[in-house]
Amino acid sequence: MTCWRTPGSWPVVLVLLLFAAPAWAGDGDGDGLEDEWELSYFVSLASQTGAGDPDGDGLDNEAEENAGTDPTETDTDGDGVDDATEVGSPLGLDPTNMDTDGDFLPDGEELQLGTNPTQADTDLDGLTDYIEVVKGYDPTNADTDQGGIQDGEEVLVDH
Repeated sequence: MTCWRTPGSWPVVLVLLLFAAPAWAGDGDGDGLEDEWELSYFVSLASQTGAGDPDGDGLDNEAEENAGTDPTETDTDGDGVDDATEVGSPLGLDPTNMDTDGDFLPDGEELQLGTNPTQADTDLDGLTDYIEVVKGYDPTNADTDQGGIQDGEEVLVDH
């Protein structure tokens, strides 16, 4: 015998159908946020709306959902640049990756140094920005010592 035919089981089925947020429902509460995403960050569907900004970073929940960022953290990737700045950056920063260009310098540090956080070798001298910082070179100047040889070539003879 199935649950549908068991006397007294229909109220349980009705409650489940009315109050469960099935995966196919998408945005069951109509607040502009996918229910699955919303419940992964907040205790209930009623606790936030798409226009909310619980972390105060300037991105509302809908923008956070679209960007793949954490609506409870101002800086999802921990790079020292808040999510709203990264999402709105003309440089195309990735708010979910602390090192957008993969050169081992976090985006926030690159912005402080004046290097391009979306280009591993800002001055195009053949050395990544990180290597230049470690070696004491200027990652924004292809010939740090102005000796006529680019840093990328100079490092080969400078061992």
